[in-house]
Amino acid sequence: MTNEERIERFRNEKIAVNCETEEEARKFIEWCYENGFEWDISEPGVTHFYYYKDKTCYTFNFCDCEHLGYSFKQFYEKKGYEIIKYKDFMGIKRMTNLEHFVSKGLIRNGNTLCYAAHICKHGVDCREKEYGCSECEFNDVDLCVQALIQEYKEPIKIKLAQWEYDFLNTLRKYHATTFM
Repeated sequence: MTNEERIERFRNEKIAVNCETEEEARKFIEWCYENGFEWDISEPGVTHFYYYKDKTCYTFNFCDCEHLGYSFKQFYEKKGYEIIKYKDFMGIKRMTNLEHFVSKGLIRNGNTLCYAAHICKHGVDCREKEYGCSECEFNDVDLCVQALIQEYKEPIKIKLAQWEYDFLNTLRKYHATTFM
């Protein structure tokens, strides 16, 4: 789909674009403003993602109001809207585990299926492990293939405030000494 077709579809069809991450929401709102879709009263960079998190959906011209709107996914489903994931709407190709780790240079032609599957699932080469291949979870070809073709997902990163980190670290130290 070309950008012109995407603009036309968002402007005229009964669709809602679901952004599952704050980064997707930010990029989508940026795309909206670049293409003439604007909020009625909010500032251009505002995503309102924090209200509904991964269930946040955006529309244009809801109730003939000629501006961007947002709500949770189920609201638009009940109103008969087609829900389209951000990546699908924007035409972003999802990488498989195999594609991701090949692009990072971790899997090369010399890797066997078992090694490649271990890298795809755990992100590290299994030849450095302490147990033999007969004990490996990937001694079954079907499990290897499943690990290779799954969609790659970025590891979840959680940001903590310094006091939260210190508090959790203190608890961990306390429990380590208490229960030893």
